Amino acid sequence: MITATVVFTSGRRRQWRQWRSLRHLGRSRLAWNVALFMGLQSFAFHVVLAWLPDMLQGRGLGAAQAGWMLSLTRITSVAGSLLIPV
Repeated sequence: MITATVVFTSGRRRQWRQWRSLRHLGRSRLAWNVALFMGLQSFAFHVVLAWLPDMLQGRGLGAAQAGWMLSLTRITSVAGSLLIPV
């Protein structure tokens, strides 16, 4: 019984410390800036991936040409990510 109480209370303390650190993370300006940057980066990726072919077709390109333009943007981004040092 005592062992169970000790294990339960130590688990509660650990949960409280984790909750406290998450509250601190929510107040961190750096954490919000990183989340905003990653969200905008994801948004830009999905805009290009989903809307670029439709926008190009709307401007008069054929479906095959729009697909090639999309593949060109993907190849360019992969090449850029390999060339830029981390």
